[in-house]
Amino acid sequence: MKLEDYIIKLRKEKGLTQKQLAARLGISNTAVSKWECGCNLPDISMVEPICKVLDADMFELLSYLNNTNVSNPDDSEEKEQNKNPKLVFIISLVILLVLISIILITFTVIKINYKRKNDTKEVKVYEIKSFEENFTVNGYLMFNKQDSMVLIKDISYQDTKRGIVEELNVQNIKISLEINEESVFYFASSYPDDKKFTISEIIETIDFNNESFYNSDVNLYSSEEFFSNAKLKVECYKKDRMVYENEQEIALIRKFT
Repeated sequence: MKLEDYIIKLRKEKGLTQKQLAARLGISNTAVSKWECGCNLPDISMVEPICKVLDADMFELLSYLNNTNVSNPDDSEEKEQNKNPKLVFIISLVILLVLISIILITFTVIKINYKRKNDTKEVKVYEIKSFEENFTVNGYLMFNKQDSMVLIKDISYQDTKRGIVEELNVQNIKISLEINEESVFYFASSYPDDKKFTISEIIETIDFNNESFYNSDVNLYSSEEFFSNAKLKVECYKKDRMVYENEQEIALIRKFT
């Protein structure tokens, strides 16, 4: 069943017209019509109101939402941009990361859905955001009383010396995301001493879907009161000597329950 069919089914079970559903959600009739014809997707901020009005299961709605694609009307513009080979590579990489993220989120939501109990349906979602100049991180925290998931979408590095001769070369790098001093994500490269890379080159090799980088033992539900104490730590080394260190506070933004 597709997302549009799922919304139509729930709406009809409630005996509502598109106009009535739109009124209860505080949106236009056109928006509901576009959902049900598959021309558009509900914004993530609408997930909770839809579930309340239609008595929908949040896990099922998220699964349909993550598995639904909408055609891109800007394909012609992308083809024009693809004349630049470097731009083609960047766009392809971004698309690949987005698809992998969608697959991982969908798999995890389904896994949590099978394991949950009636008294543990509440799922909380936080967006991971940073605004520091050199390093930025984006991702999500999803958890309820029994299950937790951390998903880092990407970590990027920007520096005024990036791409020029003076850019710092290092041999290895350690990156950790900590909540209340407990690591929920940890990556450490292990290149031989005769190898040297820029910081951005090492970061670009990180597979953020590698489950071994995540600590699944951290109980995010019980740690929620400490979410104000979230940090990203980056350490860069030449052999055993640390040559660069960056530590910044991370914002965890509540999306919906």
